[in-house]
This record gives sequence, C-alpha cells and structure tokens, in this order.
Amino acid sequence: MRGVIARLETEAAARERAIDEAFHRLAHLAADRAAFARAVRELPDAQLRDHVLRLDKRPTDLVVWRAVRPEAADPFTTDEES
Repeated sequence: MRGVIARLETEAAARERAIDEAFHRLAHLAADRAAFARAVRELPDAQLRDHVLRLDKRPTDLVVWRAVRPEAADPFTTDEES
C-alpha cells in the first residue's frame, strides 16, 4: 500500500512540475487571453492543456490528483470458482 501511495505522490508532483513549467513558458502571454489560449492549444501534452488553470489563479491540485488516481479494479473479473 505504501508503494502505491509513494507512486501516486511522485506522479502528482511530476504533473504539478509539468504544469508549472508549461505555465511559466506561456506566462508572458497572460495579458492576452486569446493568445494564451492559442499557445495552450499548441502544447504537445494534451493533458496539460486543461490543467493550465493558473491564468485564472485556480488551484490545480484536485485536477492533478484526478489525473493520477489508480484505475478501478473489478474484483470479480478473475473469479476462478465460477
């Protein structure tokens, strides 16, 4: 369990850094929302496009944690008894 927690925390921290880097690369366009939006559309990582919410001073932690959450498992798909 601790391994899963550590992996999720590492992934979340890496995604936060990627968001920070993307925002800082585009920060000079912040005065012109249209230019900023066009530049965000050009980001190579499609997942970062939605996360550059920092222009509106919105937090990104909930969005980041939703992006790194583990896949749900169906415990009955590998039921060997039936």
